[in-house]
Amino acid sequence: MNVPKALRGACGAPFFHSDFGAGSYVRCPHIQPGRPDRIAARALQELKLKPQDHLLLEENLACYVSNYKPSFQKELDRMQGPELLQRMQSGWAQGEHRWVDKIRRDLSKPYSDGQVRQRFKELQTRFSSDSQRL
Repeated sequence: MNVPKALRGACGAPFFHSDFGAGSYVRCPHIQPGRPDRIAARALQELKLKPQDHLLLEENLACYVSNYKPSFQKELDRMQGPELLQRMQSGWAQGEHRWVDKIRRDLSKPYSDGQVRQRFKELQTRFSSDSQRL
């Protein structure tokens, strides 16, 4: 992926960036880029979600999985179906607990890009309203 230098950190890895517009999406860096992306894509497939409507969810899942130990990522990469979803949510010994918590949260209540945009608009409106009162 050709990422502009302005969107790269000091180590040269691209930053995550999305303004919810087409063409503005840059994947966050992974230890093994293909593996977490494949696992996240299969998770969406198992949940019967359209990837084009769930780019942020897919990217978040890939980022969470990338924080698991490489050996566990390899194990997940070989799995399919409900077993994959179950194992993704039981990686307590495979990395920091917060990543498992995030995976469990996102898989229990999957969200679309449209829902994220709507929530963002709601928060902007509330912030604007609250800041005018101050």
